[in-house]
Amino acid sequence: MPQIIGEGTDLELSPEQRVALLGIQAVALALSAFRTNIGATLGLALEPSLAQATSAILSPTKCPYDHPPADIIQDFDSKKNMYLHCLHASTHCWNMSGHFVGCPK
Repeated sequence: MPQIIGEGTDLELSPEQRVALLGIQAVALALSAFRTNIGATLGLALEPSLAQATSAILSPTKCPYDHPPADIIQDFDSKKNMYLHCLHASTHCWNMSGHFVGCPK
């Protein structure tokens, strides 16, 4: 049975996963810099693709806090900042670098 680790622990991401996640975050940041209708439309159009790319990158990584380990997905807070969270009933969150953070409300 997998060991359940204490809350507050960063995700164990490979260097490749970290670089890819930071690249996705950079694309989202660049899109948010376009303060025009075209920029907003482009951002909305690419959000699902960015989420799918994040899911693919994180597919081997599971939330270690509860049993059974759960998938981790990407989401946006109310200010459109990207973050990661698990699919457990008691959600656990990380920033896009895999560092444990409090979940946005």
